[in-house]
Amino acid sequence: MRAFDKYHDIRSAIKSFGTAKVSERLKEELRSGQRNPQEFSIARLFEATVPHATEIMQAWRHGDTLSVTEADSLGTSDFALLTQNIVFAEMMNAMESEEYVFTGLIPSKPARHRLGETMPRVGGFGDDAEVVNERQEYPELSLTEDWVRTPPPVKRGGKISLTKEIITFDQTGLVLEQARAIGDTIAYNKEIRAIDCVVDENTTAHRYRYKDNAAIATYNDNSGTHTWDNLAASNGLADYTDLDAAEQLLNAILDPITGRPVLVSATDLVCCKQEEATANFVLNSMEVHVAVGGYATSGNPSMQIIQNPWKGRYQLRTSRLLASRMATDTSWYLGSISKAFAYMEVWPATVSQAPANSHDEFNRDIVTQYKVSEMGAYATVEPRYVVKSTA
Repeated sequence: MRAFDKYHDIRSAIKSFGTAKVSERLKEELRSGQRNPQEFSIARLFEATVPHATEIMQAWRHGDTLSVTEADSLGTSDFALLTQNIVFAEMMNAMESEEYVFTGLIPSKPARHRLGETMPRVGGFGDDAEVVNERQEYPELSLTEDWVRTPPPVKRGGKISLTKEIITFDQTGLVLEQARAIGDTIAYNKEIRAIDCVVDENTTAHRYRYKDNAAIATYNDNSGTHTWDNLAASNGLADYTDLDAAEQLLNAILDPITGRPVLVSATDLVCCKQEEATANFVLNSMEVHVAVGGYATSGNPSMQIIQNPWKGRYQLRTSRLLASRMATDTSWYLGSISKAFAYMEVWPATVSQAPANSHDEFNRDIVTQYKVSEMGAYATVEPRYVVKSTA
C-alpha cells in the first residue's frame, strides 16, 4: 500500500484497504519519522473520515447537540483509530528522550502476578564435577532451588480527550501538547524510579528480597542476611586506585549457592554530574604515573609510567536527576547495571480508545477519549553485580 499524501487520500485508502491497514501504515510512518504528528490537522482528519462531518461541525458551531448518527459511527471509529496513532506517536517522542538514561539501560522482563513476581533460578553445581573412571557410573549431581521475589507492579497513566471544541476550532496543538505532557510525565516518573532502584534510596522498602527473607538493602557490608560486601566506604572517586578498590570488592563476592566467585565483568560506572569531570579524567587519561615510595620532598624516588589500565573499560552513566535522588552526590557505583536490575513489566506504555457514543459525549461534549497507561515495577535481581563506593 502506498503512502497517502492528502486528506482525501485517507478516505480513498480506507475504502480500498480498510481502516486497520491504513492505521498500521500511518503508525509505521510516524514511528519511522517519515511523518510528524504536527503535520496533521484534527479537524481535517475528522472531515476526511467521518461522513457528513461538515454538517456536524457546523451544527456544533451553532451550539446544536447534533451528534454522529448510527450510520456515521463507523467513520467516527476510523477517525478515532487514526488519531490514536498520532497521539501515541507524540507521546512516545516525549518518552524516548535521550536524557532518560537509566530507563533504557535497565532491561524489561515480563511480570504476570499482581503481588510481584517469583523469579526462579537454579543454583549451579559449584566445582563438584568428578572424575569418572572407565566403567564407573556417573555420579548424581543435584541442583539447588533458588529464587528472588520482585516488588508488586504499579499502574500509571492518564487520559486525553477530543472535545467538539477541539475538533471544530482545530486545536491540534492542544491535543499534541496533552500527549507530550502525559508522555513526559510517565517517562520522568519511570526514570526516577529506575534511578531509585539503582541507588536503593527514596523508598521505605528495599527492592531485593532473596527467597523468603525480608527485603534487604542492595548495598551493605557483610552482616546479617546481607551475606556479601558490596559497599566500599572512604572510596571517593579521585583516581585509578579508587576504581581498583571497587574492582577488588567485586572480585571477592561469592555466589551464595556454589561458593565460587561471581563471574561478572563491570561495564558501567555510575556517578552524579558533579563527579562527571573527575570520572572522565580517570577513565580517559592515557598514562598513570606511580612514584615508588611516594613523592618525597627530597631524594630521587624512582618513577613508573604505565598505560592507564582502566581506559575504555567502562561506560560512564550519569544524569542530572541522579543528585536529586541521592543523599550524597559524591557516591558512585561500579558493575553491570543491566544484569543487576530489571523492570518487571505487565504492559508497556499503551494508548487505548474509549467506545463511541459514551456517557462523556452527552455530558461533556467529548467525541472520543484516549487512555495512556503502563504497569510495572523496578526490581533488584542480583545485587552482587554492583558495588557502591562512598567518599
